[in-house]
This record gives sequence, structure tokens and C-alpha cells, in this order.
Amino acid sequence: GAAHGLVEAVGDPYTTFMPPQEAKEFHQSLDGKLEGIGAELRQEEQYTAIVHPIKGSPAERAGLLKDDIIIEVNGQDIAGWSIDKVVSNIRGPGGTTVTLKVYRKSASKTLSFTITRETIFIPSVEGRIVQTGTGSIGVIALAQFGEDTVKEVKEAIADVRKEPIKGIVIDLRGNGGGYLESAISIASMFQKEGTVVTVEKRGEKADVRSVDGSVIEATIPLVILVNEGSASASEILAGALQDNHRAVIVGMKSFGKGTVQEVHDMPDGSVLKVTVARWITPAGKNLAKEGVHP
Repeated sequence: GAAHGLVEAVGDPYTTFMPPQEAKEFHQSLDGKLEGIGAELRQEEQYTAIVHPIKGSPAERAGLLKDDIIIEVNGQDIAGWSIDKVVSNIRGPGGTTVTLKVYRKSASKTLSFTITRETIFIPSVEGRIVQTGTGSIGVIALAQFGEDTVKEVKEAIADVRKEPIKGIVIDLRGNGGGYLESAISIASMFQKEGTVVTVEKRGEKADVRSVDGSVIEATIPLVILVNEGSASASEILAGALQDNHRAVIVGMKSFGKGTVQEVHDMPDGSVLKVTVARWITPAGKNLAKEGVHP
């Protein structure tokens, strides 16, 4: 309790303390496996809103919709809760239930849902070919920037390249981010040179991160799809490829999360996730203030 209070007093929604069970679920989510209802969430002033329910998930089957605002979890008013605290209370062992009270803005009414949790498997990357009237397009959808995402993107590029394609679409819609290094590595696959991101820490010299020389597709036409659920590492990738004139951004303005967190694993299994820096795009944009604009 003391640790929670100390960390919450910082006043930063992305600086959080997670006790052992919550920390375990956090690490599992980056590995693409979690137990819960299957919904991407975002902060909505004092509450938490649904970005989108994952296709085929308990959240989707129960009828939760994009932009539903969660106001209670199991009868507790969640006003002022961090998004990590909301997530930890919604998640739980498969087969158990959680009751959410939401405000649906589109209908101007409050609804209650009791949802049975399941084990949710989220593939980090999905590659496919889409046929159009003028040729084939490779589509690579990223769910998050996790442990294996870089390897999976390389495999997806190889898959979509098995037949002639006119271009590649990278779909980052609903991708809430993940590892900074993964975003830098993936940006490096699509440009031979240039800055990817500048990381600014208080009292330290700015760390300018450039491509790492692992280019795979330096010239193929490239489009990045983003929406209001594209955040953090998604915005680093999209912002870098936009500012370096390597890709066209299509969709909706991204979330706007311009800070970097370090994860500290404690001996008892708990985790401290603390904001240590902000990041700036190659053109000098602080996306915490404005997001990536299509």
C-alpha cells in the first residue's frame, strides 16, 4: 500500500507499481498471452475507455463497443485509477467473471456487463496478401511491440514477398506500443539511413537513435495505418517513417504518448514501471502534445 501511494503521488499515469500477480500479467501481455476479457483500453480523463474489443474475444461477444467508458469494475468506482490498475482488476484467471459498468456515449446511457474471462492469445504480427484491381499489396498488422515482434516482422516481410507486390501496408491500429528497441529495429528495416527517434532524459545529453543497418525494404512503397489506439512505440515507428518521407500515414490521429518507461523487476516479483524520458521524432515533434497526424 505504501509503495502504491508513493508511486501514485508522482502524478504520472504511466509511472506505476505492480504487485507480483499484476507484474506477471504485465510480462505475459508483452509475450502475447493474457487472461482477461480481450479489450484494448485508453485513459479517458478520470476513467478508462474501450479503444476496441479484440475480435472473437469475450469483450466483443458480450457487446462492449469502441468508446464505451468504464466507470465501475466489480462495483468499485474507478475514478482516478491508473490504466494499469484498471487492467489488473479486469484481468483474472480464465473461467472467472468480472462485472463492468460502462457509459455508452453514443446512446447516452449506462450499461452493465458480466463477462467470463478467458486465456487470450494475441499474435504479435500477421502478414497477408490483399488483391486489388491494380495488383497485390502486402499487409503486415502489428498487435504490439513485444519480445518476438522484430523476428515476426522479418518473417512477415518474407511471406508477403513470395509473390510480386506493389507495396506494403503496416497496420498499427489499436497497437498500444511495447519495447522501444523493437520500434527502432522495425523502422530500420525500411530505411537505409536517418534518425529514428531522439530520447531526452532530464539532466542528460539527448540520445539520438539512428537506423541500425538492418534494412530489408528501402524503396518499396509504404503506407502506415494508425488510429486513436496507436500509441507509444507505434507512434515512434510511424513518426520516424513519416518525418523521413519514407511512408504515407493513413487513418486517424494517433493517441499521443511521448514518454519512455523503464521496467524495474523487484526481488519479490513486483515491478516498478517509471517514466524516465520523453521522445522526439526526427523532425522535432513532441508527440505527447499532438500525436501522429495522417
